[in-house]
Parts: sequence; C-alpha cells; structure tokens
Amino acid sequence: SITGETTAENKVPYLLFSKVEVTGDDLQDAQVQMDHETQRPNVGFTLNPRGATTFDKLTADHIGGYQRALFPTWKDVLHDGCTARKEVLIQEAVVPPKIGSGCYLIGGEWIDPYSGKKLTQYNQVQIDHLVPLAEVWRSGGYSWTAAEREYYANDIYDPRTLIAVSGSLNEQKSDSDIANWQPPGGYMAGCNYVKDWIAVKLRYSLSVDPVENTYLQAQIKECKITDIKVTPLSGFGNPSAPKVNLKKKVVKK
Repeated sequence: SITGETTAENKVPYLLFSKVEVTGDDLQDAQVQMDHETQRPNVGFTLNPRGATTFDKLTADHIGGYQRALFPTWKDVLHDGCTARKEVLIQEAVVPPKIGSGCYLIGGEWIDPYSGKKLTQYNQVQIDHLVPLAEVWRSGGYSWTAAEREYYANDIYDPRTLIAVSGSLNEQKSDSDIANWQPPGGYMAGCNYVKDWIAVKLRYSLSVDPVENTYLQAQIKECKITDIKVTPLSGFGNPSAPKVNLKKKVVKK
C-alpha cells in the first residue's frame, strides 16, 4: 500500500515511500555526492506498490490564512541576474531565447505541456507551480518558515515543481488541486501530471485530503504507477530527510 505517516516531530501526514538503504562508507559518500542541479544527496525514494493503492492518515485541508505575498516568487536564486521565472523559461524552451543584458529574453519557443500547443510569444507563457501555492498552504505550507515558503515558490532545482505553460490554462487551473483540475492535453495530460503531483507532494511532505486521495487512488491504479523517484527535503514538516541549505548558492555548469 501507499501510506501516510505522522510522527511526534512531523504533524503533517506525508506519503510514505520505501527509502533506498545506504549505510557505512556509502552513506558518507551519499552525503557529499551532490547532484549538481539540485544540490541534494543523490539518494532516491521508491513507491511501495504492494496491495491496494491507499493513503493512510489523511487530513482535511487547512482553511484560512493564505495570502499570495507569503510565498515571494521570482527571486534570483542562482545569483546570475536571472529570476527563477526566467530560469524556467530558458530551461524549458524548445527554441532557446537569446539572453540579453539584465536577463532580457529575446525570441524563443515553448511547447505547452498542458495542451501541446506551440507558444512563440514570451507573454503567452506563464510559470505554473504544479502544486499551486494556495494548495501548498492548505496541505501543510501554513506551518512553514518564511524561508521555506520562498524556497518552494522559487524551486528550480526539481523540474517538476515549476513548469512553463500557457497563460490561459494556468489561469483556468488557478489554485485547484488534482481532483478538481487536470491538463486537457499535451505531455502532462493524464499519468504524467499524476506522477509529478505525487512527487512534489512527497518532496515537500505535504498532506493529501480525502477527495484528493480518492482521485489519486483511481489514477495510481489506472496508470499502473509503481515507481517515483524523489528525495524529500528536510524541514517542510519533515525533520528526518537529508539536510538542505536554503540559502546555498548554486553555480550553473
């Protein structure tokens, strides 16, 4: 089964995956061997595909208190003059834009993963938080520190967190969770959206509400999802995960 767990230190239920065991010298190596783009130990977690696909210890959404300003976006996290928004646009372009002074982007083309349509105008593209900021708040983000909320809002280190999509579909999605909105087409339609939703929720130790759980149960079975690779971050309601320095500067290759 796919289960949730709550400990004395972690009041937010999270999806429980089976950890790849690393011990002895290998553990020391894992602690220092950092993936260049993510700056986190290269240790994965894998879904337990045993039995019925159920999530245990679900929790209702936290209601109230959300404000968009609590999640500051589009910071220059790489300290290279480009905001997180521009970094995603550069990374996901199928025709790379020219990068001018002050990270001004000229040209470029993108394929909308929510529709499959080609986007050729910079102003057609928005950056979507796959798990919307308001949903993050409802699912445990309300208990995060200011630094943790800013980290999520600008997380360019895992490509599943922020994605370049058409502005119209991003606005249609708004703050809906996966039970209430799914991409109508494109690469992210169907199972890929489900897998990435689960991955982001696990990465940040976010909870699943009962309606969301019912939808995910059905989709995990239909999509035959048995393996998702993700490393949960420490903090974010999960003190047992590998440590990450929220202020660490990442240097591009």
